[in-house]
Amino acid sequence: MSVLVRAPQGFKFSKRFGWQMFVRIHSERRLICGVDALLGSMIGFFAGSAAVGALAGGILGVVNYAVVTERWLRPAGYVRTR
Repeated sequence: MSVLVRAPQGFKFSKRFGWQMFVRIHSERRLICGVDALLGSMIGFFAGSAAVGALAGGILGVVNYAVVTERWLRPAGYVRTR
């Protein structure tokens, strides 16, 4: 089959997979903490400073948990944080 014919199926799968991954990461505190630490370490690596990475990871973690999980996903009923 042609790639163009199967592209809509691939897009639908990617969209559904991405949403499920997003919700599952935000459903447990330790997963969201690990993802934010990963992002902070990547920022620190590319910035060339561990302090910048630690600060960025901490800020991302607080914003991600407080805003995304507590204010958006939990009231909508998508997650119950454990």
